[in-house]
Amino acid sequence: RGDVAAAFDGIGVAPERADDLGATLTTRYRRTTLLAPDRAARATVDTGLTWIEPDGTGFTLPEVAIVETKAAASASALDRLLWRQGYRPATVSKYATGLAALHHDLPRNRWARLLRGPFAPEHRSPTRRPEEASCSAAA
Repeated sequence: RGDVAAAFDGIGVAPERADDLGATLTTRYRRTTLLAPDRAARATVDTGLTWIEPDGTGFTLPEVAIVETKAAASASALDRLLWRQGYRPATVSKYATGLAALHHDLPRNRWARLLRGPFAPEHRSPTRRPEEASCSAAA
């Protein structure tokens, strides 16, 4: 909360407003960063994707990786390799797409392609509530 209060203070918002905030979703993932030998491009690969709500419910995408490529001006060799393998660019916000997957009442248009594809229910594995995890560990 201290970091948020300091950031609020820096933009002219009362620091105590940080206490009005609460967790809505935790996103977890492992990130690997790759750098081209010529340093002209890089990519991040996020795996172990997990979304957990404050009550402990959520889901994981154990078979999905989010790859973000970054190049100075044009498509990199990695971009072209991904395209040849049938992967096409898609806009994704892990936070917003995770919330839309968990809450069908939220706007979905921007994430519709992902929600029908890799974020579809058949690709998700549910996370366990904390009390379920402790009960199974005690058994």
